[in-house]
Amino acid sequence: MYYESRTTLTSHPDIEYDDGKINYFFYSGGKDNIPGDKAHSKSVSELIKYIVDGKLSSDSDSDLARLDEIVNSVKKKSEVTRAYMQEWDRQRIHDKELTEQVTAQVTEDAAIKCIRRLHILGVPESSIRESISEDYGYSSEQIEILMERALSKPQPIH
Repeated sequence: MYYESRTTLTSHPDIEYDDGKINYFFYSGGKDNIPGDKAHSKSVSELIKYIVDGKLSSDSDSDLARLDEIVNSVKKKSEVTRAYMQEWDRQRIHDKELTEQVTAQVTEDAAIKCIRRLHILGVPESSIRESISEDYGYSSEQIEILMERALSKPQPIH
């Protein structure tokens, strides 16, 4: 549930090094291993579970109940909901565009690699064009560009 890490010198383990940095990692599953008294441990454990699933247990402490009230009141504000949804839409559009760009690049790279392989194997260019059209759905104009890129300079095939 809880892990703590500090900076160390791995090249000189005998030298004590303390830059003051401490990183805390909390895992919502697993056993409770938070040091200190049990009440503190229970509070931290409940907070982590609340962050993960957004639900309070029936015996949650008052601080966590107050936090839940604040979160719920903010969620109900229309300007927060609107801003969140706008950001969500922007992120969704960005992810879709990025996916399309990466897919297009990967597809183009694969088509170029295929053209090079077929060319090395002595397949006629007309058959290569037909294969690229069928396998990748490129138009004649796009295939011309790909053929030029693929065959303009010999490159090793991986």
